Amino acid sequence: MSQAIYSQFLSPSSPPIGAAQSLLEFVHTQTGLPWWASLALTTAALRTVLTLPLMVSSVNNRAKVERLQPEIANISKQLATEVMAAQKKYEWDSDMAKAQFTVNVRNAFNKPLVDLSWSIS
Repeated sequence: MSQAIYSQFLSPSSPPIGAAQSLLEFVHTQTGLPWWASLALTTAALRTVLTLPLMVSSVNNRAKVERLQPEIANISKQLATEVMAAQKKYEWDSDMAKAQFTVNVRNAFNKPLVDLSWSIS
């Protein structure tokens, strides 16, 4: 490893390495724990603080999608029927029908739930 790469990315003066080193030293001096326990404590604390909120958000989003799954299936089935009818009517090939289905699904799920286009006079 060259000296330039070390000094740019791995030296204690590098921002991520220096911040991690300072944090570990701070935890070690403030708690009085041995270095290995400070490392374990810091790792557990950072994982809890950083990962737990992301996990909770992910679980909430998944629950919302699961609750909407029956409605999504009904809309998809209706759109598939409409596209099949249009395929016969306009003599589309299967690629064109798939493309139209994809466009219609995107449009169906991207439209707002409430029409806010009206204005107060």
